[in-house]
Amino acid sequence: KNVYGERVRKYGTINQHKDLSLRREAADKLLNEVSKNLSHNFEHKLIKQIRKYVEFKWQTLEPRTFLQYKSRLGVFAAWYKGQPFSGVQANLFLDYLIEEEGLTANTRNGYRTFLSMAFKWMMKRGIVKENPMLMTDKLRSHPVPARYFHSNQVRQLKAVIQRELPILWLYIEFRYYCFGRDTELRKLKVEIIVFDLKQLHFFVRGSKINKTRPVI
Repeated sequence: KNVYGERVRKYGTINQHKDLSLRREAADKLLNEVSKNLSHNFEHKLIKQIRKYVEFKWQTLEPRTFLQYKSRLGVFAAWYKGQPFSGVQANLFLDYLIEEEGLTANTRNGYRTFLSMAFKWMMKRGIVKENPMLMTDKLRSHPVPARYFHSNQVRQLKAVIQRELPILWLYIEFRYYCFGRDTELRKLKVEIIVFDLKQLHFFVRGSKINKTRPVI
């Protein structure tokens, strides 16, 4: 039977073999073929139905939210290997988001909500009988500002810029470590650096607040 409880018939050439070892070999080959086809079909059906859910929600979602739904579907589809999606698989997927993708608890909870809503939508249409996401827990999270890059991406970018673009990295240090404004940084000169005091002096001329101020 497949994951929907439907009987699947597959006919092969087992009976044409007289030798027991050959019959077993043919049976194993046939079983592998059936298992492969079932996994492929279920993967196709599950991902296809979640995609239908995303398309169904398209008219009621903001463009940015719709793109977020499509992105989450893409991540799930890349992880999913066609196995019956149970509560165990749901927890494994959410663990993967934290451990392998490095996502925050808040983002992981977003994936949980997305899949739970998709399964509720499928249950109402008789496509599935249960919602595996109900066997998962919501993690405690703290609201954080939206980040364009994850922590691991920041580390990678920092290493590349330091190695490949030292001038850009020097500007970044002035901008974020010395709190200099763009208009002030464009007018920087070597003489503003007080090496003995380890200070930068942003003078009145060219300064936004018209005040000479040292930056340690």
